[in-house]
Amino acid sequence: WLGRRLPDYMLPAGFVRLEALPLTANGKIDRKKLPGVEAGRQPGSVYTVPENEMQQLLLEVWQQVLGLNTIGIHDNFFSIGGNSISMIEIIAKARQQQVEITVRQVFEYPTIAMLAQAAKRKENTAAGQEAVTGAMPLLPIQRWYFEHQQQDVHHFNYAVMLTAPEELTSRRFFALTAALVDKHDALRLRFPHWEEGTAWHEPFSEKLLHSIATVEDYCDFVPVERTALVNTHAAGVQESLSIADGPLCRLVWYNYGAGSPGRLLLVAHHLLVDGISWRLLIDDLNRLLAQASGDQTFIPGGKSDSYKRWAEQLQAYATGERLLMERSYWHAVLNDAVDPFPAGSGTADRSIANQRQLVVGLDQAETRNLVYHCAKAYNTHINDLLLTALMTAICRWGNISSFLVHLEGHGREDIFEGTDVSQTVGWFTSIYPVLLNKGQINLETPHGIGTALRSVKENLRAVPANGLGYGVLRYLAQDADIAACERRRPAAVLFNYLGDFTQARNQAAVAMSESAGNTISGRQHALYSLEFNGAIIDNCLRFAISYLEGEYPVEDTTRLAGCFRQALQEVISHCMAVKRTHFTPSDFPLAALGQEKIDELEESFPEMQEVYPATSMQKAMFFHSLVADDEGAYVVQQHGRLKNIDPALFKLSWSRLVERHSMLRTAFVLCEKNGLLQVVSGRTEVQASYINCRDLSGAAWEAQLAACMEADAQTPFDFEKAPLFRYTILQRDEQDFHILLTLHHIILDGWSMPVLFAELNEVYQALSRQQPVMLPPVPSYGKYVDWLLTRSQAKALEFWKNQGLYAGQVSRLALQEGAASGIQEEGYREWHTVFTTAESSLLKNAAAKYEVTLHTLLVAAWARLLSDYTHAGEVMFGMTISGRSEAFEGISAMVGLFINTIPVKVACPVDEPLQEWLLALHRQQMEYNQYGAVGLSDIRRLNGINQDVPLFESLLVHQNYPGLNSRKKEDNAPAFEFSNAGFRDNNNSPLTIMVFSGQPLSFLINYKTEMFEHGFIENIAADYRKYLIDIARGEEVTINNLKTTW
Repeated sequence: WLGRRLPDYMLPAGFVRLEALPLTANGKIDRKKLPGVEAGRQPGSVYTVPENEMQQLLLEVWQQVLGLNTIGIHDNFFSIGGNSISMIEIIAKARQQQVEITVRQVFEYPTIAMLAQAAKRKENTAAGQEAVTGAMPLLPIQRWYFEHQQQDVHHFNYAVMLTAPEELTSRRFFALTAALVDKHDALRLRFPHWEEGTAWHEPFSEKLLHSIATVEDYCDFVPVERTALVNTHAAGVQESLSIADGPLCRLVWYNYGAGSPGRLLLVAHHLLVDGISWRLLIDDLNRLLAQASGDQTFIPGGKSDSYKRWAEQLQAYATGERLLMERSYWHAVLNDAVDPFPAGSGTADRSIANQRQLVVGLDQAETRNLVYHCAKAYNTHINDLLLTALMTAICRWGNISSFLVHLEGHGREDIFEGTDVSQTVGWFTSIYPVLLNKGQINLETPHGIGTALRSVKENLRAVPANGLGYGVLRYLAQDADIAACERRRPAAVLFNYLGDFTQARNQAAVAMSESAGNTISGRQHALYSLEFNGAIIDNCLRFAISYLEGEYPVEDTTRLAGCFRQALQEVISHCMAVKRTHFTPSDFPLAALGQEKIDELEESFPEMQEVYPATSMQKAMFFHSLVADDEGAYVVQQHGRLKNIDPALFKLSWSRLVERHSMLRTAFVLCEKNGLLQVVSGRTEVQASYINCRDLSGAAWEAQLAACMEADAQTPFDFEKAPLFRYTILQRDEQDFHILLTLHHIILDGWSMPVLFAELNEVYQALSRQQPVMLPPVPSYGKYVDWLLTRSQAKALEFWKNQGLYAGQVSRLALQEGAASGIQEEGYREWHTVFTTAESSLLKNAAAKYEVTLHTLLVAAWARLLSDYTHAGEVMFGMTISGRSEAFEGISAMVGLFINTIPVKVACPVDEPLQEWLLALHRQQMEYNQYGAVGLSDIRRLNGINQDVPLFESLLVHQNYPGLNSRKKEDNAPAFEFSNAGFRDNNNSPLTIMVFSGQPLSFLINYKTEMFEHGFIENIAADYRKYLIDIARGEEVTINNLKTTW
């Protein structure tokens, strides 16, 4: 509410909900006891505490990983500093609590409230518990290491020195190590045949255990001597690892004697671990150390899929079609024009020992703004911001416009269905090239940084699978062209952002005089002229810029460091000055928009959130609405009686549903190049009206309602202004109301109505009780459109191509338009028919008897009627299908337009037994449902029929979904009561027969008066009813036994 009335700088930094204000003894507010507002909170965000056990569990996990004390259940993960690395940590820690979440779910449900609904409790089992032994293929990063390093390959480690608990014993130490090695198969790896592209898992044994774990007894030494001995020994451990024979990890307990906590040294070769793996190991080791006292079995925590399985899946991926599609992208990156990188001396010693470092940092306030606030300006991730600063700094420093940089990624991409490596230890890292090119961007202009940021963001979004495929192509598929390009144009710069290490939860930060030793041999080769390695430490961003002494003058590298810090500050200043989010083409991939069109849409839709194409059915409704003579075309109305409502609370309940369902916030824009687009706004106002009818009764009330309905139906919707629905409350007395809901069919189908009313009831009920609204999350309509457009349609298109449809095949019942005798009116009229309760039961029982659905009986009766009326053995008419495919998870609870209208061709052989014909129709309907997502325009195109030629004249619609009052309320619940009194749905079909599967069954015929006489429609209604009853009563009959009364 404030966000729509105040500028951003006047919005509170955050909100904290309190049960009561803390008071002093004098009754004044005790400001010292007021809780603080988390610095990273977005302006205007409301702090809401957890409302159930799952939310509380996820909150604690988020707090541990993100290092924030105050996180509300509605805070967006990415807006409070979350990134891809912390996402994996959250998934791993949730699994340790027996909660299953996925990377995709965190992206789709980025708040605790939403994620708690999607998360699943899992059984206390772990993936791949069987021991992994034998050979496995090398990962691309391991092949990269062996290709580039020839000196001291055994000395490239991770290491940490920890404080050992006083109660640790030798027996418990070896048991602890065994538990750690048993959980993480990668700790048993060695590489005797790395030249052949394989590694070897050594089977677990006592011999292996004692080669990994050793105890050094320093009980009898004074602290100074002890420290010197530990440091010397640790340095030797760093150099003791063996690539071919193993082990490649060591755990050493330095025993200082009773009453004195010793030290633990953990060393693991980089071939076995990466940054994420290292955090997992430290977490597990700390968990095991906490279990050191006593004799209980060590439990290191849950286990995910094995490193070997991931390696084998990558090997298979190397020969798949998905990877081959990436090849052209990587060739373009490596062959694109690039400026020569500033040349160094060329004579510098390129060993690690000759590397020097400059540290560039931001203070806490700058870091906080960069991490928590800058992303909003252009809907960016942290790497977009950092790499924009890098591009700006190096282009200024070297007076160049472009350069190639190698990025490091975590490599644990979500590309293999059913595979989880969130808790798996191994070296997964991906290294891939990115061309940073400022082109003609003038970085010194006021908008230069913003333009550069957009450019870098689009560049990074274009990288397929976050760069994983590059290494697979280069080393597993052994692409010779990529290898040649890489040798011809090596990248001079490496960039790696490691995330937030402020909350590293291990004992390594404890001050101690003992050292873990040098982790990397100084004789190893430095592959890059410049390396930028960054992380957040103690709430401050720090980047270590590594360079080779002698390659560039000291003043040059110092100037580069200054340029980088200045560029970081410029990025922050620019983003903080941007008042609303600006999008780029990668934000709306389905819409395929250019930046100019996006800027134009942002001006028209300041709250724009999503843009994607309309579905084929929406396009049809849109265009028919534009050309229809009747303003009420495709306008749907639902009206009925309401009791016991508070109109203000009722409107608030609708507002909650508008927030929940994106389709209720959707407008439609027709673009010359991109066709019809759906534009979803983040916020929109519910359009509600109120009419006082307390003085009206009888005929006056009926006339008022009819006039209101007609006026509302004829009031056109502006497609470019959401929401495309409105309602009017007509109050008759204190507790008696009537609601008229009017909407355009383009946003909702019939199935959506009971979903909407059931949720409206639940929301109203919760708000009236001042309780939290607890509705499960639903996918956005945009996710459905994405699924619809990206799934394979090859079989569906082939199905419709083989249907043999042709122009002139339409089964016509009507006179020529305008030729009906005695026409006194234009437009549409309706004819209603209601079955008795007995007849309704008869029809439903008949469907079961024939082993078909009721829908099949409805199709059969209409086909037979058309056959008799047109004297044709084959008929064609339109049919509306639900379109709610079970393949799209959560679709049954969604609100939107999912239906599609398709042509149905039915043969009516007169001598075929009725049951056989019905079974054949039933199978045909199943095929139509399977392939029914293809639009009419595509069906015409596939069959060579002009787009202006109608495929059918009559349309059959089966409204087979729960009624508006089907969900029962709790006893004595203060929810409103709704009694459905009427329904109106106009389309552009000359004749629509709409069947309602209530109790009793009923149908109405909506027909165009210019084309049909009323008496003719009466005959059709009577015959359709008779056909259905005859089918239900028929036994050994043929199709020919079914006769009309006409």
